[in-house]
Amino acid sequence: MTDIVLASPAAIEPTASTTAIAPRRPYVEPKRLDVPAGVVRELLHAAGLGTGCAKATLVLQPTYSTNAEALSWSDGCKDEVVVLTRTAGAWEVQALSVLSPWDGSSWTGDIGQNVAIVVYKHRGVRGWVEVVVAPDSAFLAGVELPTEAPAMSEAAASQKLRQILQGYLYEIDKNGRRIVHHMHDEKTNALAELLDSMGKEPLLIGFQYDEDLENIRKVFKNVPYIGQGVSSAVANDNITRWNKRELPAMAVHANSASHGLNLQYGGHHICHLALPWGLDPYKQLNERIDRRGQTHLVYGHHIVARDSKDQDVSAALMTKDEAQNRLIAAIRKL
Repeated sequence: MTDIVLASPAAIEPTASTTAIAPRRPYVEPKRLDVPAGVVRELLHAAGLGTGCAKATLVLQPTYSTNAEALSWSDGCKDEVVVLTRTAGAWEVQALSVLSPWDGSSWTGDIGQNVAIVVYKHRGVRGWVEVVVAPDSAFLAGVELPTEAPAMSEAAASQKLRQILQGYLYEIDKNGRRIVHHMHDEKTNALAELLDSMGKEPLLIGFQYDEDLENIRKVFKNVPYIGQGVSSAVANDNITRWNKRELPAMAVHANSASHGLNLQYGGHHICHLALPWGLDPYKQLNERIDRRGQTHLVYGHHIVARDSKDQDVSAALMTKDEAQNRLIAAIRKL
């Protein structure tokens, strides 16, 4: 197997620059807590926004900056912002604006102990409210905040890292819908270069995630594939065309490469756009073309990022394969 290794970001030398850059305050990741609206009811009533909401998002950060570019403003969507100040123990409206791309209104500054910002996000007939205060805000005195959610598990963090390496990141929004954030095209570009180098040799491409298939389609539009959402009739037609060498490329999800799938007549090159953790899915996908009836030496190509989780997966597969081979050898000696 050959690994197509992408350069790590640390390997890229920065270019020299003579531009003077003003010192910038270190960025602090805001802490976001979903709370019952009753926790922030005082601020909602003072702002006159979101009083009908059952829940709110409390955002803790030392500064706040908003302008037309940062706000949603389209059909049925707008962000309404109220800045409150605390005077003599009471919260009062400092500035009320429905910020829009046309009037250029904005508010920027340190939040401090006596400032709170209420943002109501209109989304058609629905909406939700965010309340932004400083970590040392006077509002937080005596407020019992909910226990924070447990940190992301190691397995979940590993999945996120692998998504980023593939060029995207999945996120679930407040409405439970999956959002795909595009990150880069490094693996897609590497796949395009590999396809160009193949000449007339067909390439079988293994993929793991839905978005991997979309990235493959950037290189090979309407690529035939075997995986979720493909009917048995279409899958059988794709297999027949592949084995007749009518397809320059075909994508296969690792979990759809069953033990009886014969693809050895269509080509002898396989590329893993993302390696699976499991040894069996990995070997079974390779053995779709590396099996009886194959008349050529089979080549496997791994597209991996250097010094990343990709190489951890590759090393784990090698370790599992060696352990399995030792076990089989020991059993044969019995």
